[in-house]
Amino acid sequence: MITLSNNFKIKINKILLIVIIGLIVGTLSIFLSFLLEQLIESGIRFYYVLAALASIVGSVLLFFLSFYKIEWAVAVFIISLPIISRLKTLFLPTIGPFEISIETIFLIILLFAWFTKIVVNKQKIIKEPLGIWITFFFLIGLISIFSARYPLESSRVLFAGVIEPVIFYYILINNIRNQKSIKLVICALIFSICIASGYSFFQLFSKAGFSSHGILEYRLPSVYYNPNIFAESLILTIPLLFMGIISQIFSSKWRKFTLFVLLVSLFALMMTYSRGAIVALAVSILFLLIKNAKLRKLVYKMIPLIILILVLQWSLISNIFLRRLPTAAYLAGPNAIIERLYGWEGSLAMMKDHFLTGIGLEMFKYNYPQYMVSKATIHLEGTHNLYLDIAIAMGVFGLIFFLIILGISIKKCFPLTKTKNFFIKDTSLALSASLIGYSTIALFMGELAHKHMFTNMLLLWTIIGLIIVLDRHKKILEKQKLL
Repeated sequence: MITLSNNFKIKINKILLIVIIGLIVGTLSIFLSFLLEQLIESGIRFYYVLAALASIVGSVLLFFLSFYKIEWAVAVFIISLPIISRLKTLFLPTIGPFEISIETIFLIILLFAWFTKIVVNKQKIIKEPLGIWITFFFLIGLISIFSARYPLESSRVLFAGVIEPVIFYYILINNIRNQKSIKLVICALIFSICIASGYSFFQLFSKAGFSSHGILEYRLPSVYYNPNIFAESLILTIPLLFMGIISQIFSSKWRKFTLFVLLVSLFALMMTYSRGAIVALAVSILFLLIKNAKLRKLVYKMIPLIILILVLQWSLISNIFLRRLPTAAYLAGPNAIIERLYGWEGSLAMMKDHFLTGIGLEMFKYNYPQYMVSKATIHLEGTHNLYLDIAIAMGVFGLIFFLIILGISIKKCFPLTKTKNFFIKDTSLALSASLIGYSTIALFMGELAHKHMFTNMLLLWTIIGLIIVLDRHKKILEKQKLL
């Protein structure tokens, strides 16, 4: 028996099932063999061929899993994000205003499975508090395209950085409905960041990881092709690791695994050499320490270990930080901080000239030369400030709607952290720390889509979606008088 949904099951004879599987495998074999021959004849490298095969097989498996248990398919999609992000540059065909990547294909599969459930079960789309603001945010982004110098490029970034993450948000809140499935998504996020952090170690010790100054000079981008995007992803997930260690949500074995992932992720974050990420991490941890007594006790017990780690860390990479930190200590001479300040000055002038409609997504690099201050020496491709970037690209109303979405999400977390249910309390505390940390790091960096890669935005909307689901779960328990 194959379960399409809770109320719709298909009985299939064993022989018929074997025939169907045989046809699928046979079709795939013929198709993959043809694809392999075409790729080899065109001179494509062998690992590109393997990537193509893995993508096709993964799509087929996700398709069947989506109809069996869509919540498991959502979890698999999250876990696979680091892998498919690494393959981003291999497959990126453009169809008009759309870019079809592996993430897009996987997302379409999940969307199709969800729509099938809606049709078969007559399942209603869940009402949530962000719908009107998300609609306004999307419409403002759509309007900004008409102000863009290159509308097609701007529309592709809107598709990758806004539309696709929001689609996943709606898939998440409509199919993750109870404590078990929420826990499943959290586990998927932990596995996902474990893969990304683990791959960063491979980078560090591979030939690609060496710089002319030595191995520790390499800023780890992991699978995201940019250390700042990697840092954003870590800031969004590290609070979940902290809470996973001390919370009773997970078993003792899982807590040990989470501790291992946390240590690896913290080291990977340090190796991004992102000063903004260090500030954001400090804000997140401080918030957790203030709100959670168990974490405070754990930190007190670990003070000797923390000091030892800091000493070892300092002895390994202090020379690099000593060269990067002075740019934050003084504002004289050509350095990263002063150039960003010059960039912000030019950005404010740009925003003033395009206050309502913006200049379009990804159009900053084309307009910045006209607004560079005379003292600036570097042609920046971005504002290094997500809020400023949105205001310039989508106008001031785009920024207002984005801030409202963040504000409502954080506000919804605070009542959840006061509930007596330890699962809701611990999970909401971690999610609120994630959003607070991300809101901080967005002051120093951030893009809606980096080279049309939306993994960081997808993780952000996953955190927001979990908050909405958790709030709904609490209300259901209250109605059932279980809280």
